[in-house]
Amino acid sequence: MGFIAPLGIDLNEVDRISKDDLKNLDYDLILITGAEDSVLLTNNSSDFVKVLKELATLGVDSDKIIFDRTVCVPLFTLEKYKKLLHSRLSILSINCFGGLCYHRFGLPFLSPTINMLTSEEDFIKFLKDPIQNVEAKIKYVETKRNERLNIDYPVYKIGDTVWEMNHYDDANIALRKWCERSLRINWFNVMVVMHTKSPEILAEFDKLPYAKKVCFVPFKSDLDSAYYINATEYIDGDEFWKIANAMGDGNANEYDMWDMLLYGKKTPLILK
Repeated sequence: MGFIAPLGIDLNEVDRISKDDLKNLDYDLILITGAEDSVLLTNNSSDFVKVLKELATLGVDSDKIIFDRTVCVPLFTLEKYKKLLHSRLSILSINCFGGLCYHRFGLPFLSPTINMLTSEEDFIKFLKDPIQNVEAKIKYVETKRNERLNIDYPVYKIGDTVWEMNHYDDANIALRKWCERSLRINWFNVMVVMHTKSPEILAEFDKLPYAKKVCFVPFKSDLDSAYYINATEYIDGDEFWKIANAMGDGNANEYDMWDMLLYGKKTPLILK
């Protein structure tokens, strides 16, 4: 069952409708809301994924579906959301940042680097020839432990770079997801994202030939790709990668994420 109501109306006072009624009902948007323990979707067990698939079988236009978490992103408008959705953005990121963004903004997963991580040096090496690296041979290296998620996860060598699939407890699923999502990359709209505490790494990253490139750093820099975050304003003593990832998860109000994802613009977010 679901309900339909104008904004500002007490939901306890509105009429409930069945899913089948969606086939004959006129509506502008369907807002999907609810709780989810993990923001990283490693498989199709997510309730949200199941809802999306069921709505598709009912003939619901994907343009009319939106998540509550997306509406809550600062400076949200329907125009920005639909423009981003249709842009088919591929985010190549050094760690989970891309997956967090895809989840927060309700976008299709058009990147193989979701739910995994690599070193700063290997990420830059990967970005210097991304198509060749995506198509390179994949070799299992070892198994490591993710204590936070209480899982053992696989590590693969992809070309000359090493990637830790640190959100997967099944090596076969991790490998399959990499291969499936590699085929979805939209090379006409790619954004590359990393973080570093090293000015030297930043300088090397800034030279890469990408129209959209974002490097979160805890120091000020005049380089175009440098997105300065004053880490002391967030979590004292916390790892910088967590603070950088908070941008993708919408938990750090530093930059306009819509401008970043749509245009690669470094627009400070000013909340009144």
